[in-house]
Amino acid sequence: MEAQRNAVAGRWRAPASRGWTGIVSLMLVVALLLVACQDADPDVAAEEPDDEGGVDEPADDDPGAEEPADETDADGDETGETYELRYSSPAAGISVLGTGADWWADRVNELTDGQMSIETFHDSSLLDATETLPGVQDGRTDIGYLVNFFLSDDLPLFDVAGMPFVSEDAEAILHTLDDLYDTNQAFEEEFADQDLHVLFFMPVGSGIMAFTEPVEDIDDLAGKRVRSSGLTAFVSEEVGADPVFLPPTEIFEAVQRGIIDGIVGLDFDLTVAFGYHEAAEQFVQPGLGQYASVAVAINRDLWDSLPSDIQDALDQASEEYMDEIAIDYLNEANERACDRLLEEGGSVSVWDEAATDEWLETVTSERVHDRWLQQVTERGVAEDDAAQFLDEFLAGVESREGTGSYSDGARLCAER
Repeated sequence: MEAQRNAVAGRWRAPASRGWTGIVSLMLVVALLLVACQDADPDVAAEEPDDEGGVDEPADDDPGAEEPADETDADGDETGETYELRYSSPAAGISVLGTGADWWADRVNELTDGQMSIETFHDSSLLDATETLPGVQDGRTDIGYLVNFFLSDDLPLFDVAGMPFVSEDAEAILHTLDDLYDTNQAFEEEFADQDLHVLFFMPVGSGIMAFTEPVEDIDDLAGKRVRSSGLTAFVSEEVGADPVFLPPTEIFEAVQRGIIDGIVGLDFDLTVAFGYHEAAEQFVQPGLGQYASVAVAINRDLWDSLPSDIQDALDQASEEYMDEIAIDYLNEANERACDRLLEEGGSVSVWDEAATDEWLETVTSERVHDRWLQQVTERGVAEDDAAQFLDEFLAGVESREGTGSYSDGARLCAER
């Protein structure tokens, strides 16, 4: 198991141990001291052997008796080992998805009294979005930021988080996904089959659009070449847009050079954090709902090798992040994003309800659900498992919607 941990994590540190060289050296020093003492006091008698032929052991209360060294208990706790892990993310470090991960890493370090440190790599500085999953699997990183629409073949059920026209409530979706990971066997096994253990989910705001010119309804979308992904790309294509997929690092230049006309489906805070508003300054909230979600997952073999007290610290930091930090950070980040957008000449408009309804009536929720079910079953998920998971997801979101503190950043910004 120790060799496996070294192969998987590659960065954990075990406490140093004394080698035979040190022991031999100590014995020589002791022998010399005894000789010196005997030379100084010839009346010093050698220790008498006990009845068994050995030397008397010091009494338990002898102040000179050596204390036993700390040892690992049966559960592997209190080993004193240190763990240095890496976290890889394509998200902007200054976005809420970056600052939230930094808070979590610091909290883990605090809860473990420095026994575990997690170095965070943002902005694709270690691995890009498409390499993060294989990177977690092969040990190039220990923990990864996983976005559903990059992984629809590997984690098809998780792609439900990008289903349009479900909800704009990032908080409701966050806690629904977390609950399903604990209660829906097919969902948990989907990650386990990829050698992943999910630590927590991150909230992503509802999908906005960004263009260089006004887009007021689906008629204005027709004929436009847009960066989009997943099911958002499907509903964009259904109203005449031409969706193309680009990784985050290529979007700005693509808009600036006119390769694409704009963006359909990206979080408000993230769009500003990446600086896309400098190329496409007119933001639009069309009522699409959440377009994506993020799971933060650790290599499963590495997770299984960790002592239970370290696992408990990771779990506690994750729960605190989701319950106490994530939404406050997102609301605050949206406010800062609005400040920056308006200060730098950008704007936000919101489609009226009729325009959103026209888009939904054109594609229909039933067709969106059927499209997702078709994709999931084609990727190997049993039809009954997929249908049950979708029902539980929709019911969970509906039951939580509007009960938390999340407010859509784009809508609030449009009111300023």
